Amino acid sequence: MTYKHLIREERYQTHTLRRQGISLGCIAAELGRSRSTISREFLPNAGSAGYKPAQAHGQARSRQLQHQINEAVYLLNHRPRKCLGYRTPHEVFDALKMHPITLPFVALCT
Repeated sequence: MTYKHLIREERYQTHTLRRQGISLGCIAAELGRSRSTISREFLPNAGSAGYKPAQAHGQARSRQLQHQINEAVYLLNHRPRKCLGYRTPHEVFDALKMHPITLPFVALCT
């Protein structure tokens, strides 16, 4: 069985069943999920006040969106550009760190 994130309704159902004292194994069987999927849901998403499904769903969405943003940034920074001599912005930035541009000093007379 492959790991798949829980949807909002499953998080609320899991929370309700857990508060009734039902074991993780029984909850997993009820949802048709792996026991490890259910246990992974509770560990990182339990705050100081315990597990809250709305907060857990928000955190999961935030992690998913951040991953998508990081992936887009990586793709943009590692795509060669004609205006950069077919180098990537990442390569240009690394070259600037090694050999910074020095601008000529111009004194202003007052």
